[in-house]
Amino acid sequence: MAENSSKLLLERNVTFGKMLREENFLIGCKIGQGSFGQATMWLSKLKESHDDSLYVIQAAEIDKLSSKDLLDLQNSIQLSNELNHQYLLLLHSTFVTKSGYIWTIYPLFNFGSCHDVIAAEFKHGLPILCVAMILRYVLIALEYLHSLGIIHRAVTGNHILVNSNGQICLSGLRYCKKLPADKKLLHTYPAHAKSILPWIAPEILQQNVDGYNNKSDMYSVGITTVELVTGTIPYNKLRPTEILLQKLRGIIPELPDRATLEIMQLDMSTSQTSLEGLEQTNDMMSSPTPFNSLSARRVRSLSQLVENCVQTDPQNRLSANQLRHSTYMRHMKKKTKEKDITEMLKPLNPIQEFISRSEDASFVKQVSIMSIDEEKAGWSFD
Repeated sequence: MAENSSKLLLERNVTFGKMLREENFLIGCKIGQGSFGQATMWLSKLKESHDDSLYVIQAAEIDKLSSKDLLDLQNSIQLSNELNHQYLLLLHSTFVTKSGYIWTIYPLFNFGSCHDVIAAEFKHGLPILCVAMILRYVLIALEYLHSLGIIHRAVTGNHILVNSNGQICLSGLRYCKKLPADKKLLHTYPAHAKSILPWIAPEILQQNVDGYNNKSDMYSVGITTVELVTGTIPYNKLRPTEILLQKLRGIIPELPDRATLEIMQLDMSTSQTSLEGLEQTNDMMSSPTPFNSLSARRVRSLSQLVENCVQTDPQNRLSANQLRHSTYMRHMKKKTKEKDITEMLKPLNPIQEFISRSEDASFVKQVSIMSIDEEKAGWSFD
C-alpha cells in the first residue's frame, strides 16, 4: 500500500485538481533548462514515501514569464490533462509555489532525450534496432494525436525521451495545434519554427493558402529518422533561407550509404554499433560475404521509409498508421521484441537513484547522458 502511495497521490492530484505543495518534494540536482522563460529542470522525489520513483520538476519563475510563455504553459497543461496515452509525456501535476514559481511535475525518463544520448556516446548514430524501437512508439503516439485532430509540429530527437524500462515517450506538447472542428487544414505558422527548421515540412514554411495537415508530422519523422540513424541533422549547416529553398525545390535528404551498410550488418551489430565502427566492418568485408535477400530488403525498406516521409507533396506521404504497418516496421517489430534498450545503449548509465544538489559537481561524470551546457542544456520536456 505504502509503495504505491506517491503514485496514487499524483494521480489524484491530476484527476481531482487537489494541490500538492513544494514541501511534499525533495529537490535534487539540476538536470537542465525548461522551455518557458528561464525555467529550470530539477530531479526530485516525494518525501516520506517508500516509493522510489523519480520525477522531474520544471520550475518557472512567474515574474520572468512573458504573456506568451504563460499562455503556452496554460495550453500545454490543458492539452496534457485532456490526453491519455502511454507514449506521450503527460504531466503529473502543476501548481504555484509560495516562492512565486510555477512547478510542473513530470515522470523521469532516465536516459534523457535521443538528442542527449547521441551527443553523449552515439555521435555517429544509434544502434539500428534501437532506432526501430523508437520509431514504432513515436508513430503510435502520432497516430493517437492525429486521430484527435492534433498536429504535433515538433517531432525531433530532442522531443523523444527514453526510459531504461524500454518505454519511449514523445514530448513537446506545447507545440501541438488542434485542427478547428470545421476544417481539415491549419494555416497558423508555428512561432517555434525557426528553432527547428530542419524538421519543419515545406508546406508549413510556404505559408500559403493551401495550409498543412498531420502529414507535416510525417515529414518530421523522416528527418528525425536520418538524425537517429546517422547522428547528424539534415540541412543543419545551411542558413535558414537555404534550408527553405532546398525544401521548396524538392531536394530531399537521404540516408547515406554508410548508414545503409549498418542495416546490412544488422545481425552482427552490438549495442555499441555506430557508423564509426562500420569502417572496421567494411575492411573485414574484403573477403566478400554475400548479403542475403532479407538484408537487401531491409536496406530498401528503411530508405523507402525515409523517402516517403520527406516527399515535398504531403499527399505522397503515408500516414502514421500506414507507416507503422510498412514492410520495414513490421520486420523490425519482430527483431526488437526481446531486446533490452538498456543493453543497446551501453555504455550509458541511466539515472537509477536520487542525486542530491550537493552532488551537482560530479553529476555529468555520474550520468554521462546529460548534455548540460550554456547553449543547449538539458531535456526538452515540453
